[in-house]
Amino acid sequence: MRTKLSLVVVLVGVLSGVWASAQPDPSRLSDYQPTEADLAYDTRFRRQVLDVYLPTSDARTTPDGVPLVFAIHGGGYVTGDKDIMAAIAEVLTADGYAVVSPNYRLGTFPDPIDDITCALAWALTEGAQAYAFDLSRVVITGESAGGNAAALLSAHDDLGRFLTDCPHALPDGFAFAAAVPYYLYGDMTTCTDNCRLLRQVTGVYLDTPIGTATADQLREAWGEASPLVWIDGSEPPTLAIHGRIDDIVPYSETELYVQVLTEAGAPIEAYYLDDAPHGYIKHPDHPAAQESAAEVVRFLGALWEAQAEAEQP
Repeated sequence: MRTKLSLVVVLVGVLSGVWASAQPDPSRLSDYQPTEADLAYDTRFRRQVLDVYLPTSDARTTPDGVPLVFAIHGGGYVTGDKDIMAAIAEVLTADGYAVVSPNYRLGTFPDPIDDITCALAWALTEGAQAYAFDLSRVVITGESAGGNAAALLSAHDDLGRFLTDCPHALPDGFAFAAAVPYYLYGDMTTCTDNCRLLRQVTGVYLDTPIGTATADQLREAWGEASPLVWIDGSEPPTLAIHGRIDDIVPYSETELYVQVLTEAGAPIEAYYLDDAPHGYIKHPDHPAAQESAAEVVRFLGALWEAQAEAEQP
């Protein structure tokens, strides 16, 4: 136990340092504040809290309510905080969306996914009642490990399996309207020597030593934790975003994800940025953050317009 804890501490320190070096310098972090901060969605663990950002525009409000973006921070499942999602929340709330961003337990699968799903269940029940969220327009997004979680939950056939100890339940028949994973990693079968650190961190998440594993061994180690395992063509419209100079998670990870979705017949768009490093999303002044945020707004706006046209007699 002490050995594993020590490894986590070392990896958190190294990973944080590498990610910091991958950020543009100088660049400010977002100071955008949530409407409600640190609301508890469960009471068993300290990190089971979330932030709610309410829209500053009524541009997307309908008689059915306000569209919701459920936003998951990254950090390799060993570090990170919901504040990472503040910059994209500022853009989305200005366009009329509510945003819910949870913290979650860091460590071994499925604990982080259990917490993320529990926070989602809170958002779709207590949160929806309190803030008039439109459950027909719920978008899931996330960056890095959060992108992995967003891709997993949007593809999974039975989210209830992650709610065993959660005090909330998902509404019957719930389905995501869209998914927007930022620089996700799926199962790293296309990611070898150029993501050694990421594989070490993921070894902690999967509780298995995969630092020198082959592609086949990686796929086996990921098991049901990989979003690729669950893709069957029933996924919601998806926009996958990745930077071509990402030196933590190579964009080949998103290419593989897009390939699997395409082969399954799921609606998927990919958006690659030439000058985007890993973790840029939390820097609102970075050109890549602004460009990708505009693309998210465009993608979702087009989706709602297409749905409205399809519903017309």
